[in-house]
Amino acid sequence: MGAGFGKTHSWTSFGFVVLILVFQRAYSFYSQLSMDYQVTLGLASVASWGVIFLLTAARKDKTKGFFALSLVLLAAAFVVQEAFLVLMADGRQSTALLSASCVLFAAGYALYCRLWIRAYEKKSLVKTLVCISAASGISTIIACLPPLAMGFDLVGSFCAFAVRLIVLGLSFWCLRVELQRPFEWVAEEEAKSSLGEAWDAIKLVVIAVLAARFVQGLLFMDEAAYREYGAQALLIASPLVSGLVIVLAKRFGSYSGFVSAFYWLLSTCSLVVLLVVASVVDSSIGFLWVLLFAVYSQVDVAFLGILSSLRKALGSSFSQLVCVLFIFKDLVFVCGRVMRSSMEVQVGSFICVVVLLATVIVMIVVYLLQSVKSAHGKDSSPSIPEALSASMAKRYDLTLRETEVLLALLQGRSYTNIGYKLFISKSTVKTHANHIYAKIGVGSRDELIDLLNPETYPR
Repeated sequence: MGAGFGKTHSWTSFGFVVLILVFQRAYSFYSQLSMDYQVTLGLASVASWGVIFLLTAARKDKTKGFFALSLVLLAAAFVVQEAFLVLMADGRQSTALLSASCVLFAAGYALYCRLWIRAYEKKSLVKTLVCISAASGISTIIACLPPLAMGFDLVGSFCAFAVRLIVLGLSFWCLRVELQRPFEWVAEEEAKSSLGEAWDAIKLVVIAVLAARFVQGLLFMDEAAYREYGAQALLIASPLVSGLVIVLAKRFGSYSGFVSAFYWLLSTCSLVVLLVVASVVDSSIGFLWVLLFAVYSQVDVAFLGILSSLRKALGSSFSQLVCVLFIFKDLVFVCGRVMRSSMEVQVGSFICVVVLLATVIVMIVVYLLQSVKSAHGKDSSPSIPEALSASMAKRYDLTLRETEVLLALLQGRSYTNIGYKLFISKSTVKTHANHIYAKIGVGSRDELIDLLNPETYPR
């Protein structure tokens, strides 16, 4: 796609709607059906990601084929789901329709999610975070607003079904546009530093996602209280959380270490809220669960964001890693859901508290260790004496800040690491570096290093 097309349709980046919300909320709104259908949904998702893994390993994961198949499967899932709800309204139940809708949706959503990750691979880390966060808030509105506004009867169910089909079509149009976009150009140093941030974040976020999924499956929540007023609170809470993510990302996204720290913050906050929910089993759990759901959706934001950022670092193994992580994520949820059916509330809640408390402690310790390593990892053995940096600064009339940046550049630090060390933004580091290059008469860091050669640099 040309630059004009991308500019005209820049809003399509927000087209990723987390359809799992739309799908799952229907059963909570229109029926008193137990949430145990999620076991079927989880197992079908595991199987779907397993098939995608095999296709990827065989190099048969064709984008066009995935696109068409995903659209057909999701549309069929919504149709079968609506047929099930119509029978529910007449006082009849069909286990076959329920199972079919879960299997169709799980397969279609796995393909759909994989395609959007492929689309976001073309964007920078911060843009990915903003786009997926916005989509998370939008999806909650689409899931909750139609039934609340139109009622929970057969008419309301039909109207919500129509909305879901419209959203499905619009989302796939956005996906098609995004898949056709060229990759965004990113400077070599910026790409390396961004990947470093992603590597730091993935260790923490994966731990958080697996722990949260397990507890979500095992947690004994008050489903009746959730149906009573949870949708209204979720309709407000989730978009607010998404909006906060977007504001912070746009405001501080240029600062060193932001992405890694922010991913960690999203994951840790969701685990803390989930920890509170797990330790308070009473009438207030409905509200806490809604708050959790709003924050927990941001764990998936971080999860998808870091996956989208690791393509360059992992190369051909990236696609397999995506499949494996999604398989584990669904498996631990199913494990928790199965354990829930054979466990007392007090025992299950105690296990949830222990798992979450241990995970939060581990994440905080790991994050602190990474911060110390990032701050002091390269200070012990500088590659050039400070005296030489000061000599060049005097010769070329550099400012004090430019002298500090020059020393860091000659030590081989990235722009992100320099910003972290000097407490300035990456863009400010780039500005100082350009001024240094102009004063010395070179065009890049490589030319600056060549200038230090004894044969060309006057001592």
